[in-house]
Order: sequence, then structure tokens, then C-alpha cells
Amino acid sequence: MKNIVLVFALLLLISCTKNEEEINYPSCFKSDVQSVLNAPVRAKKPKIEKLTYKGNTVYIFYPNYYDHAPYGVVDEDCNEICTIGGYGGNENTCGDLNDLVFVETVWEDPR
Repeated sequence: MKNIVLVFALLLLISCTKNEEEINYPSCFKSDVQSVLNAPVRAKKPKIEKLTYKGNTVYIFYPNYYDHAPYGVVDEDCNEICTIGGYGGNENTCGDLNDLVFVETVWEDPR
């Protein structure tokens, strides 16, 4: 009986661990992620955020080394929908930024 409980507990533990290889972002960010991982660690961690924009799922990659660069807002198929950011925020082509609603961070530099 103890063996059955031990096996069950072990299976539960294994099934609850997150697979680090799991990719939860569009494929166009793979090279960006690899570039980050090949570069020195930054004080401000690069990340990819998942958001909704006018009812659609979108993603933004924040490399966090260009403070004034515009960020592309892309859909799940890597089509650029609009851009935000830029020096003084003047690169905004998304319109009302309240239409961008944060859902979750889907990747962050793990180092």
C-alpha cells in the first residue's frame, strides 16, 4: 500500500513541474529568445508578454535594452498589428493603449 501511495505522489509531483522547453509564444520570437540567452545577463530581464488587443490575443517582446525603441505588437501568427513605445511614446500606432490588456508573462530570461 505504501508503494502505491509513493508512486501516486511521485506521479503527481512530476506532472506538476513546468517543462522549461514548453513554448508559449509565437515562433517569430524564438531567435530573439536565443539571442537573449546567448548574451550577457541584463539588469532588467527581457520578457515576452501575452495581452489582449480589441478581443484578440497578441504578444510583445521586451528586450529591455532599448529604452526608447518601439515594440511590435504581434498576433499568434507573428503578424505585426501595431507598435507602441519609442522616445516619449511617440511611436504608438495602436491607438488607445487601454485596448491593450495584460494577460500574463509567457517568457522571461531565467538567468
